[in-house]
Amino acid sequence: MEDCWTLFRRYKRFWELHQYMKHKYGKKLTLPYFPPKKLFGNMSERLVEQRRKMLEVYLIELVSVCRRDLSCPLHRSVSGL
Repeated sequence: MEDCWTLFRRYKRFWELHQYMKHKYGKKLTLPYFPPKKLFGNMSERLVEQRRKMLEVYLIELVSVCRRDLSCPLHRSVSGL
């Protein structure tokens, strides 16, 4: 059975998490690609959904990195998953 989480956060909060992780642990961890704030064109529903999916992939990969690396500050939070 896969874990399933629902997060309701603005893009800025995910960006802040990424910046924090990069600044504090960037040399210890290989962080996943973080999607840009704006994709090409306007922010139509289709583009907003595309960015949401990209953020989902980012979070899945971040959790995966933290499961493999004991130095990750999130390791204790995700190790029981």
